[in-house]
Amino acid sequence: MVTRYTKKLATTLLLLCGSMAGNAAVQINEVMPCNLSTTMNTDNYNFSGYVEFSSDQQENLRGYTLVHFKKGSKKYSEKWTWDIDKDIMLTAGGYTMVWFDEGDNSNHSPYKLDADGGYLLLKKGGTVVDSLAFGKQTAHISYGRFGTSEGYMEPSPGAANTTAYANLSRCQVPKFSEKGGLKSGNVSLTLSCETAGATIRYTTDGSEPTAQSQAYNSPIVFNSNTNIRAKAFANGMLPSAIATSSYIYNDNDHNECGGFTVPVVSITVDDRYFNDNQIGMMVQGTNGKRSEKNCVGSFGNANYNNDWQRPVNFEYFENGEQVVSQELEATVEGGCSRTYTVKSISLKASKKTGADLVDYHLFKMKPDLYHQTIYLRNGGQGADEGMSMWGGGMFGPGQQWGPGQNDPGQQNQKTDKVKFRDALMQAYCTNMNIDYQAYQPVAYYINGKYTGLMGLMERTSASYVEANYGVKEEDLDMVTLSDQMGIGISKGTIDAYDELISYVESTDNSSEQFYAGACKRMDMNEYLDYQVFQQFICNADWPGNNTKIWRERKDGSRFRWIVFDTDYGCGHDNALNSQTNMITYCRGEGKTQWGNEKPWMTILFRHLSNNPEFAKKFTTNYLIHLSTTFTENRIRAVY
Repeated sequence: MVTRYTKKLATTLLLLCGSMAGNAAVQINEVMPCNLSTTMNTDNYNFSGYVEFSSDQQENLRGYTLVHFKKGSKKYSEKWTWDIDKDIMLTAGGYTMVWFDEGDNSNHSPYKLDADGGYLLLKKGGTVVDSLAFGKQTAHISYGRFGTSEGYMEPSPGAANTTAYANLSRCQVPKFSEKGGLKSGNVSLTLSCETAGATIRYTTDGSEPTAQSQAYNSPIVFNSNTNIRAKAFANGMLPSAIATSSYIYNDNDHNECGGFTVPVVSITVDDRYFNDNQIGMMVQGTNGKRSEKNCVGSFGNANYNNDWQRPVNFEYFENGEQVVSQELEATVEGGCSRTYTVKSISLKASKKTGADLVDYHLFKMKPDLYHQTIYLRNGGQGADEGMSMWGGGMFGPGQQWGPGQNDPGQQNQKTDKVKFRDALMQAYCTNMNIDYQAYQPVAYYINGKYTGLMGLMERTSASYVEANYGVKEEDLDMVTLSDQMGIGISKGTIDAYDELISYVESTDNSSEQFYAGACKRMDMNEYLDYQVFQQFICNADWPGNNTKIWRERKDGSRFRWIVFDTDYGCGHDNALNSQTNMITYCRGEGKTQWGNEKPWMTILFRHLSNNPEFAKKFTTNYLIHLSTTFTENRIRAVY
């Protein structure tokens, strides 16, 4: 929406940059930062934010400059300036999409659009060619021009725009006479909308309702698992947001167990986004890439190895009642566990999905936290051994065998083992000074189909740090250690980590000053507990892998370590066992394998353990936990 301040800003910019081209050939036609599911960018098969340009003649945007001013509470500030140095060809009378997804190929910008609103200014040399101010954006709605009007619109990527509304005037969201949850017997569901004259349209196959979907005219009656998605349409306003509810009935397996004893996660999704050979992220498909890991059961290129995001609706049932229903973005997660039929996925809330956080306190062990990203985990390699902590079968849930491999006659096997190995080991350290992942076992449904038991966990991303410590993503340094990728940076810069490593390498390890200096750079009390825990469980997939380290990017802040993916602890595959000398292992001495074989993997503990003060505190700390945290009685009780 154009405001007096917007007009004032535009006037100022025109004076600074030169006069506006009288009959601009190039125009900013439509803007959509919150492209949750409207149109897929087939360069990378994601739903990326976009700007649509139009032109009355053929034009190349190379040499133009696009400036994005961010809308603050009182004024605009420059977010980024893009000097376009690539060929982006506009056709005469056509509509050209430019994707704002931090990409580097043609028709992709190295920047993203701000969903909070802003001001786009297009220049060529010193001349302002066009500009467009847009207000706060939301999922499934774009902003652009229609005739002489500017405003919110039903998206029309690559085509002429539809009516533009000055305000975000939308139909009311349809209401369901009965909330989603666990049901029995017949349900007669009525849908209603408070917008006069609105038509409600709905689907039952997981897809998003459109203006062509089934119109609601009479109660929907069912007595088996059913997923309903509804949207309201009316003349003279924009469509409503999507309402979704799932209705789940006991099946034979749950009846035999006396019903549901854990919360339920129900995912409703357009089936194409999960299972289509071209765009489905859960299948091998025909549009994939090769895994970075050498995994049993891997077939080479697979869709599930791509970094794709897909729109889903997430519901959470507690005590049989729906307590959450909201749109999120899902992404396949994990390494070799991607080859399993049931994939691990992360679920992210954002401005793009309509809300920054998942709207519920999901974890009773951390009862006050809201999360931006959560993790549905299939058990990883730990699922191979189920409840057995010291041995078991080699197959994960639904792990398949590829062509040319020895097929043991268990193709597409789904184990009935409980997949809580990682969560169990992390539960041992809940009374330690360690950043661990909260966990909740859940029954998992996709479009009404029971998929098995999953672990709902915190995601060890920037979301984890913000939820647990209140540090924003933009203020965070996060370093990762991977046996395949080496030392990487997922947020911020690597400067502070490099300085820490330089310090321990260049300073006399035996001095008192060395230990004091290390304590200024890292949360030593946390690191001591972290090392004791990881060494006690004999984690073979660490420290040169599955390591995340974070700090707030400001003077005086110290690094902390996050525990995750401990599946290879407690003797998994007998990679390490209780006879292993873990102190020498963590120094890179004695037994070596993928988790400690390179010097950079063990450099920190190796130097610290040379220091008498560190060695004393580490030993004392370990003895205390052996007599408290890791007693047999507590281990059995937690199990």
